[in-house]
Amino acid sequence: MFLLEASTALAQNAGGIVEFTQGNLGLLFSAIAFIIIAVIVVLLIKQILINSVLGIIAWLLLQYVFQVKLNFGISLIVSIIFGLAGIGVLLLLKFLGIQV
Repeated sequence: MFLLEASTALAQNAGGIVEFTQGNLGLLFSAIAFIIIAVIVVLLIKQILINSVLGIIAWLLLQYVFQVKLNFGISLIVSIIFGLAGIGVLLLLKFLGIQV
């Protein structure tokens, strides 16, 4: 019996919500704005993720294949955050003799 009363109360409230949102242009524009923002964020995060993965792969190649001795912790963090550009800077610093 309780479930029946709860479901009728929810149905009545849902009808009020539909009446409120129907034809509300502010709500429509807000929804479109949120969708656009979500798409931009996903595309940006996708690029950052790809750059970080490539940085980790390059770091692994440098450490274990080419036996380039870089500071383990700092070089790993730099490669994760800055990707291939960070690895390039670390190699440039190593070439110049600057210890990181």
